[in-house]
Amino acid sequence: MADLRIQFNEEMVGTGHPVKADTLNRLSLVEHNNDGTHKYNLTGRKELDLREFLPVGFVTNGSVDYSDEIQECITNGQRIYLPAGIWLCENLNVRGYRNIRGAGRANTILKIPASSASWLINSSDGATGDWLPYSSITDLSIDGSSSTTALGGIYAKFVTQWLFERITMYGFYNPAAVGLWLNHAYQIAMRDCYIRMGSAGAGKKGEACFKVGATTADPVHTTHITYDNCLAQYSGTGFLLAAMGNRGGNMTIRECAAGNHDYGVRIQDFYREVLVENSLIENTSINGVRVTTATSYNIHNVRLEELTMYENTTAVFANNVDGLGMDKLRLVGDDEGGHTAFNLSGIKRLELGTYNVENTAYDTIVAAGTVDPRMPNLALDDATPSVAVGGKRHSFKTQSVNPTTITAFDDGVVGQEITVIFADANTTIDFTGTNLKGNGGVDFAGAAGDVMTGIFDGTNWYFQVHDNTP
Repeated sequence: MADLRIQFNEEMVGTGHPVKADTLNRLSLVEHNNDGTHKYNLTGRKELDLREFLPVGFVTNGSVDYSDEIQECITNGQRIYLPAGIWLCENLNVRGYRNIRGAGRANTILKIPASSASWLINSSDGATGDWLPYSSITDLSIDGSSSTTALGGIYAKFVTQWLFERITMYGFYNPAAVGLWLNHAYQIAMRDCYIRMGSAGAGKKGEACFKVGATTADPVHTTHITYDNCLAQYSGTGFLLAAMGNRGGNMTIRECAAGNHDYGVRIQDFYREVLVENSLIENTSINGVRVTTATSYNIHNVRLEELTMYENTTAVFANNVDGLGMDKLRLVGDDEGGHTAFNLSGIKRLELGTYNVENTAYDTIVAAGTVDPRMPNLALDDATPSVAVGGKRHSFKTQSVNPTTITAFDDGVVGQEITVIFADANTTIDFTGTNLKGNGGVDFAGAAGDVMTGIFDGTNWYFQVHDNTP
């Protein structure tokens, strides 16, 4: 029998194959592109190339508006390739099940006309509540043309499980513009995205670089939004978690940076479980991190961990928040003075771990008249002071100016431990006939420097008193 191996000795050419003459025209047989890459992915879906939809003699220098051609490509395909070039366009609608990729940042540039009054990408077909799922936009740049009328780069409404990756955006000068705005969103990831609305010369521009929120109530909550390794520069706010029309939560800003804003990170109404970690926030004219709500205590469980706060006018500003945790903050700067670390008020369950003040920038640690996260004061001359500000374990100082007998500590939770340091000689603890237990049932008139520690079992406080009077 003849050796069959010698009858089929042609070898493939193209990417991943040896370079030999293609005697059997195998490139066309397996549907390769001209450069040898396969036109189909593993699922068999063809990747449409924008050039298939462009007219003869098309240009790639941004001088011709190709909005219609780009939209036709996006409408007709689920996998879309936008080649290198500057493509003038606006108001592109990206529905669900679309995967759009460019040839890399600074290679594929989508440029909005300077006179535009729209978004460059406006994915809002879900406005009726029909969510747009499973899309991605990657590996391209968006040029705002320094427009003072364009609304921004990307607007996506009612979207779920989208990915934005390796996107650069710049040059939107409209005061109301937003770089990337998610309005009603669920399970969205942004990775390695850089948005610079203004510039060092032009100053801060637009409302925000990144924005998420929900402008109306919806049964599906806006949750699980993640920013990884993203950079925001020169805008009103770097990362804006805008007021919700309904509950939202599980927001993560991780290994990011925000610089040259009014606010680095701004968190508004109806958020739960927000984590900002391993990030740099620098040179903000108002607040590095601002956590505020118009309705008392409808922001819950915000964690700030391992942040470098470089020369922010006020590093952390928060009020009316239920659950604020801070740990491993680095407060640093080279400009001497004029910066405040904390401005806190109306906080429940506040916890401050380690923090480190370097150099000379933060000359004020706690703003006058606000809660000291290190050791808050009990309310002035209050016979039933609240300990709601305290976390699991917290220390307080008395500040009685007039003779005051404390008969209860309000707003304690089961298992809460407090330490009370007597900073005056005007405070007496009523251990007779109250739920305050200790000192052998005898009232204790504290002297400055005395200490007592206690734990709450849900009914009574049990204290151990330390009389430090010499």
